[in-house]
This record gives sequence, structure tokens and C-alpha cells, in this order.
Amino acid sequence: MTFIYMVKYIIFRYLTNADFFNIYKQPGTELGGGGQAYIDFPAQDVSLEKWGKFFEDANSIVCDSGEQGPIWYVPLNSIGVQGSQEVKIYQRRAQSICIASQRITSTRENRVKSWHPENGFPEPADPLERNQLPQNLLVYLLRTSNDEFWAGWSLNQVPARDNNAIQLIAEMHNEAMSEGHSGFIEPTDTLLFDSTDKEKPFFTS
Repeated sequence: MTFIYMVKYIIFRYLTNADFFNIYKQPGTELGGGGQAYIDFPAQDVSLEKWGKFFEDANSIVCDSGEQGPIWYVPLNSIGVQGSQEVKIYQRRAQSICIASQRITSTRENRVKSWHPENGFPEPADPLERNQLPQNLLVYLLRTSNDEFWAGWSLNQVPARDNNAIQLIAEMHNEAMSEGHSGFIEPTDTLLFDSTDKEKPFFTS
């Protein structure tokens, strides 16, 4: 069965080698602690105000305050994967907002289901080695017009079926995009997505 939704907002990030290494890092790989267990979104690319807009007036969101800023507890669905989960997103420091608990080897891991290797997400051949990031690995969150929240990812391809949809998400696949780049998209026209299609969920007709 196909489930079609209208897209309200999208937040995306191209992972870096550091992100990819750390979300798979084995215990004891480095001295001095476990290291990064989250995925950061730079505030210079996606401001705190845009995150606030992304979650604003959604009844399913629980909002709290942390040491550095707001915390959002998000009921998150994953494209092409059954089941939802609660994910913590919070302002970690002035320069970034992060998705918590993404290191798969942590006892407190809460990897987004869509971004789990059991569901097809890329993983390193050797988690002890750095610099194994696949080229153009993109993760994204979206909010629907009926205020549901979904996660997806794309690897070196445009996750859209038609030219109009490609244009509406152009910022996600611009040739100038590079590791670490993040962004916020508010579609300027009707953009739909198929919650069962992992590879090309976005379309306009």
C-alpha cells in the first residue's frame, strides 16, 4: 500500500567523514571517552529560528529547555520502514543543533530507523578506519502538512521522480553541495512524498 503526504518543510545534511566514523565507532577505538554520538546541524546553515519553525505548533512535539537552548522530543517515522520512535533533537551549543544518540555501538543508541544499516543505510567496511564516507551521503528530516515527521536518506542521487520535484528540492542536490552542508527547504509549490519509497520519494504529480 502506498501512503502519500504533502511536504511542509525539509531539513537536510550531507554527512562528513567525522560523522560517519563516529556514528559507527567501536568502544575503545580512542582514548579519553566515547566521543561524538550525535549528528550536528550547523546553526549557520539551519538557524535555531528555522528549527523552531520546523516544529512550531505540532501537537505531537514535546518541547523542553536545556543548558544551551531548546530540546524537542520528536515522534519520528522513517521512509520505507515500519514503526516510529521518539528522537531527541536539541541545541548542543550556540553553533549547532543536533540529533542525539546516533552512535550505533552506544548503550544509549537511538539511531533513526531509516539511517540504520539493518534498513539499507551505508556502513563502513571497517569501523576502525576513518575516511570511509560514501560520496554524497545525505540525511534529511521532513514535516508533512498534517504535522507528521519523517526521516530519509539518499546516496549520490536526487531523491525525486520528476523535474518539478527536482527543482523544488534543488538545494538538496546542488552541484556545489559538499560534506557537512545543511539546509532548510520550504517548498514553493505542492511537493508530495511516498512514505514507502526509500530511493525517490518526492514527486509533484
